[in-house]
Amino acid sequence: MKIEIGESLACSYLRHVERCWLVQANWKAPEHWGRRRTDAELEALFEQMKSRFDRAVFKKTKNAAQFLKQGEIDVVGVDQQGGVHAMEVAFHEAGLNYGSKAETVNRVLKKMLRTLLILRACHPPQTPLYIYFLSPKVNPAVQRPLEEKFAALRKAYPDVDWRLLTNDDFVNRIVKPTLDNASDVAEGAKALHLTGSAIRVVSTDAGIDDEYSAARHSTAEGVAGQGERFPPAQAWRGAWGACAPLMGEFPLTRSGAPTRR
Repeated sequence: MKIEIGESLACSYLRHVERCWLVQANWKAPEHWGRRRTDAELEALFEQMKSRFDRAVFKKTKNAAQFLKQGEIDVVGVDQQGGVHAMEVAFHEAGLNYGSKAETVNRVLKKMLRTLLILRACHPPQTPLYIYFLSPKVNPAVQRPLEEKFAALRKAYPDVDWRLLTNDDFVNRIVKPTLDNASDVAEGAKALHLTGSAIRVVSTDAGIDDEYSAARHSTAEGVAGQGERFPPAQAWRGAWGACAPLMGEFPLTRSGAPTRR
């Protein structure tokens, strides 16, 4: 089962951590847009991708134009320095799975390469690019080959900042910074709700849901009982304070499964 909360959490991360002034979910370039590269340049880039990576990744995709038409990026943000952040997100309750191990790894790699081609087509060559794959739960049998593919991406395209954020990295580099940097009570409540959903995705212990719900309810009552908004930092420390013990009590292992201390 896929949980459609990943895009919302990614949007909050880009707004509050990367300080993106523009964030869009489910972004696709209109076909009538002009391109920053010629068709020949894009075709050369696509052929280069096929020569560097297993052709099984591309299956029956014949050319760059077809590859581009298949593409929609889960979340895109533009930061204050003009950098473009493109994120693909996968929330699967049983762990990242698109079929066999090889198919799963190839699907992720295809998403990354297609995202790169889309960004190259739509932005000037000097634009800083950050391409992410996010998933809160990835099993070791898939995690290791994914790490190898991302190492290959960094070697093939060193001018791109490639970010594989799964399992512990997903919590430490996406969830926690988002909670720490949310700017007001409304955003804080939203991020806390999304964090709880993320916990439920990676949890195999039903007790986490009960403890999280109690913490969220307690935090909401505390905020509402003030009769006015807390100063943003105070309000947010309260929200994170309610959630942090859960993260500490149920840390994620490398496989993505929670374990009690």
